[in-house]
Amino acid sequence: MRLKVRRLYTTGQDRVISATAQCNDGRTATLRARLEPDLVSARGTAQMSDGTTAQVGVGKLAEGVETGKPAPSAIVAAALTSSERSAILEAVKSTLKDPYSAVISSVSAKKNAGGTVIEVCGLINAKNSFGAYVGNRPFFAFATRTAGVLTVSPGILTIANEPYELEFVRQKCSA
Repeated sequence: MRLKVRRLYTTGQDRVISATAQCNDGRTATLRARLEPDLVSARGTAQMSDGTTAQVGVGKLAEGVETGKPAPSAIVAAALTSSERSAILEAVKSTLKDPYSAVISSVSAKKNAGGTVIEVCGLINAKNSFGAYVGNRPFFAFATRTAGVLTVSPGILTIANEPYELEFVRQKCSA
């Protein structure tokens, strides 16, 4: 079973996410999951429209919930292919006011053994609304590969501008 999330809500400091989703078999679901310490993965339950419930895994945990096997947890340094690098960096640039001004450097990546989970860190410098470069800002991007298709998760793409964002990126990129 695959679910496509329509809306995602977080409920503050308790790190619980709630979402509505459409299942690939036509049913709808209400999801409730608790974020893991990595702030990228979550596990919980889905209440389906037909009254059944299912376990839900998000991010690194998705594969383990679906197959009943432990999810691959080892994320190790790895090189990006040129198409992966291009897709991920374009997604990062698309969040900017002036994406064409972006200068990206110090890019590093981690992947799981199957290459289905990709985490990318780096620095980005771009122009603000006043046309001035803001200086290097660290960023973190999370992508998954399903059936050969790379998807960059927009909800887990962070360019650190605020102290809490900086702490998140430091946690993700220093491990």
